[in-house]
Amino acid sequence: MALAGSLLAGSVGIVAAHDGPPFGLGLGLTAHLAAKADRGHDDDRGDHKDEAKKVDGVCMAAAVDARDTAIVAAVDAYHVSVKTALEARRSALKAAWMVENRDDRRDALEKAWDDFRRAWKKADHALKDARRMAWTTFEQERKKCAPAEAEGSARANISLDAKI
Repeated sequence: MALAGSLLAGSVGIVAAHDGPPFGLGLGLTAHLAAKADRGHDDDRGDHKDEAKKVDGVCMAAAVDARDTAIVAAVDAYHVSVKTALEARRSALKAAWMVENRDDRRDALEKAWDDFRRAWKKADHALKDARRMAWTTFEQERKKCAPAEAEGSARANISLDAKI
């Protein structure tokens, strides 16, 4: 028991005198961290010298809220537009199939499908434009709220919204 106590005491003494990483028992690690704290190192990531690059969390939260609220509104508008287009297509196709003349029926069917395609494409473009505008506005706000993070690109995550 006396041997273990002297080894433990020797380990702590070696680490406290040693400036490098600890090579002892758990107590040696504690002594190493205490010595490191005494030297003014609070963590291994280095000092954060540029106080001007602090993140304004409230500002960022507002920017995220504005972006996602705009995207939700755009998705809602998209679904309303597509639903309206589908309902119009259904009505037009039903009416077209009631036309007795073959040539007129074919023209009515083509018109129903063309109108539907145009409406769907218009809704798709409106969604993409609204999503792009929301992300552009968010990037501008992000640069104001979090200058340090503005160096990286938020566009890395825009592809997730592109699948909406």
